Amino acid sequence: MISRYAPEMLSLGAHTVSRMEPRQLLGMGERTARERLLPRLPIDFDRRYERRVPSDPTVRLDAIADDTEVIRSCLEGTSRQEYRERAREITDDRLTLINRTLRIAESGAVRWYDERLDELSILWPLKLYAFEPIAWIVMGFDPDDTGGSELRDAMDGWIVDWIDTVDIGGVNYLRRAWTPWSVSLRIQRWLRYLAWRDGVPGTGVDGVELAIRREIYKNALFLRNHVEWDVGGNHLIENGAALLAAGLAFGEDEWIETGIEILRRTGDQQFLDDGCHFERSAMYHVLTLTRFITSYALLDRSDRSVPEGIRATAADATGFLQYLRPPDGRIPLVNDAVYGEGLRLDACLRYADAVGISAVDPRETGVVGGTSSTPAARRSGYHWLRTDVGEMLLDGGPLGPPHLPGHAHSDTLSLLLWIGDRPVVTDTGAFDYAGGPRRNYVRGVRGHNTVQVGDVEPIPIGGSYLMGPRPKPVSRTRSGDVSLFEGSYDALPRRGPNYTHHRAAYADDDWWVVRDTVAGHGTEPVRSRLHLHPEIDPSLERDGRVRLSAAGTDVATLCPLEWTRVSVSESQYHPRFGETVERPLVELHADEGAADPTTFGVLIATKDVAGEIDVAVDGRRPGRLTVAGETHPLPALGLAPTGGN
Repeated sequence: MISRYAPEMLSLGAHTVSRMEPRQLLGMGERTARERLLPRLPIDFDRRYERRVPSDPTVRLDAIADDTEVIRSCLEGTSRQEYRERAREITDDRLTLINRTLRIAESGAVRWYDERLDELSILWPLKLYAFEPIAWIVMGFDPDDTGGSELRDAMDGWIVDWIDTVDIGGVNYLRRAWTPWSVSLRIQRWLRYLAWRDGVPGTGVDGVELAIRREIYKNALFLRNHVEWDVGGNHLIENGAALLAAGLAFGEDEWIETGIEILRRTGDQQFLDDGCHFERSAMYHVLTLTRFITSYALLDRSDRSVPEGIRATAADATGFLQYLRPPDGRIPLVNDAVYGEGLRLDACLRYADAVGISAVDPRETGVVGGTSSTPAARRSGYHWLRTDVGEMLLDGGPLGPPHLPGHAHSDTLSLLLWIGDRPVVTDTGAFDYAGGPRRNYVRGVRGHNTVQVGDVEPIPIGGSYLMGPRPKPVSRTRSGDVSLFEGSYDALPRRGPNYTHHRAAYADDDWWVVRDTVAGHGTEPVRSRLHLHPEIDPSLERDGRVRLSAAGTDVATLCPLEWTRVSVSESQYHPRFGETVERPLVELHADEGAADPTTFGVLIATKDVAGEIDVAVDGRRPGRLTVAGETHPLPALGLAPTGGN
């Protein structure tokens, strides 16, 4: 029986493919052909690679060792402690990834193709094949720390078992153990491990070191033939960084040149003019920036000139990370983003500074905010409304590259809020990348702090990564006594009415007002959502206001504007892969009797707000706000909606 959703999924698939680049499509076809044909051929491809590996490849690890020491020095103590705790698991043959623990080994023999892996998210085995525990070892422990030799012995066993067991080829080899993304991370981590291992007391040149050197060389040969032009995005940056690191370590100029060329090209194509990585995920921004910082550092420490493209990308991306930094110093979980997958935000900034990268502030170049003439597609669209008591981040940009919709979410004009250094209104994060209702929730409009009309998705989504037509928002900011963010877009959902959403957010010293106008919704109900941090406790008062507290202390009050009613419920939050936390949800509903277009919204104040809140409208545009007896002139709108209540 054909599912009633099959035609929609086919349509989404066709739309997604139609936006892909020719090189992606050719690469996908080539990958599929290799996987289907290679296992059937009477050729030992693993052996063919083995023949090209020198019997005793010379490796230089000074630059890698120095760089690893620099990163360790930039880590917070809590991060190093977490790494240590996770690393110690492997001495007991256990492994925890994305919140799932398996006894994956026994006396060094790892079940690389354990049937249990098929029941997990694909991220679990890919992280296993990428040897993620090595990152915990080399970042958590100095080589001469107590316990270093025990960890060395355990990881030696895992790597030797890999060498003896896992060959190139076989069913789905390019989507399992030899997925180029995993190969790239494996190369980088094995190089760091080899350098770390050399410093462990009692370690000398032995057969294990030689075996690891040869296996890294073999993996680099394989990666050079399997660069992920078909996948693109952050995968391609991992490919380039791995080939550059391997080339510098083994003195292979062809790998160095290929790695540099990939990084030059991705730096130019994947980083926007304000320095943001084009997938617009804070997590992937940190991960890709880290690779550029490392590449810069390794070239510099190897007495090679750093190409201007790599230096400039690292400087611009570091500057954007400084701009994006929230008051609590943790990445905002915009688009596909979770905690714990890379360096913490401040550690990444310290790393850039430690290797000598001078950050370029995008505010000084005029490519953020409302003063830039840069096309919106070349800007991230992230804007801040900063006050004396906290900061609001608003997303007024496009969803990401049309040919790579996989990590994009339906979060147009969404907002996040910190009061002091406390997160108050949060994004949703990501549980994993497996398709299904949870993935649809995480990527869909319900998981974000923006407007929804009826129950329809403004952007059709499906599967793990499919996405239909997306809006083209415009946005701007203005500073003054009262600051303003405004953005607008036209939604073209597959089902339901086409409509226009305009959001204006105002900020003064101790309050924010968020005012939404929706035109074209017809008879469909209109609502917006504020997903609160799990530590925030909302209390719905009899007058319709919501008092927010944390640990018994008042944080803020949400005061609905005219034509707005409020409800409180719960939603799910995924701050780390594989983790689900319940959190409060405040929904703002446009009055059912409101006309089309309709306007509704909320005042968020950290002070006591008594009496009525009045937004005076001049010619259907807000002109003044009166709150707590004080009247504040509001800046004029430049992207004004067609009307409102």
